[in-house]
Amino acid sequence: MAAPARDGHGDGSGVRRAWKQLRGAVTRGWLVVGALVGIGMLPCPDCGGPMIIHYWPIAALAVALQTLRRRRGKSSAEGEGM
Repeated sequence: MAAPARDGHGDGSGVRRAWKQLRGAVTRGWLVVGALVGIGMLPCPDCGGPMIIHYWPIAALAVALQTLRRRRGKSSAEGEGM
């Protein structure tokens, strides 16, 4: 009888682990989006309009900067491997 694989390649545990990590990241992302939309529906104390009108440009800038950082990190990591 063969011994079970300890490295996680033969029994599918690596796939399960990757799925859990991906599912956690996706869930956290949707939770953040839901929280921002929920907070954005609150009325502004100054003008009475939804708060999302005031902070969406700042949120868009933050997302763009984060995306650029991730792309730079990936491109520099790929360049080091050559």
